[in-house]
Amino acid sequence: MAYNTIYPSCRTMRDYLISKGIGSVFSVTVDWCIATAAMPVSPKNVIVVFDEEGLLRGRESNGDVAETPVVQFRIRGINYEATFEKARQVQLAMDELDGYEWSDVAALPGVTITYRTATRNRGIFPLGRDENANWVFNQEFVLVIQEIVTT
Repeated sequence: MAYNTIYPSCRTMRDYLISKGIGSVFSVTVDWCIATAAMPVSPKNVIVVFDEEGLLRGRESNGDVAETPVVQFRIRGINYEATFEKARQVQLAMDELDGYEWSDVAALPGVTITYRTATRNRGIFPLGRDENANWVFNQEFVLVIQEIVTT
């Protein structure tokens, strides 16, 4: 079974960034909140985490496809310098990822996922301004899952 069919990596990485103090739970009234899967209209200053197609590693002995999850971050903001700094904070937090254990009893009871590390697939990349003149940057990371434990 492909990992992203168990639980989207974008949600686990959102929780990781919140735990590192990079952003907060999504709210249209809070700057630098973290959304998943779609760019919201507001707030103007926001981080969005997207799941991308996993990197194919081959097949497991039982025939399942083995993939390594990939996530993309889009950082949008009003001010160029502040938005670039937030993108830098995201990048540093992902570079420091080491043995992050995620579990969410409400979302996925009985499952704990341990991420060993994240590798930059693409560093901070400026996308310019969006249709509302906000600055947008993106970056992409390949995640290494150490284990998935189900109880």
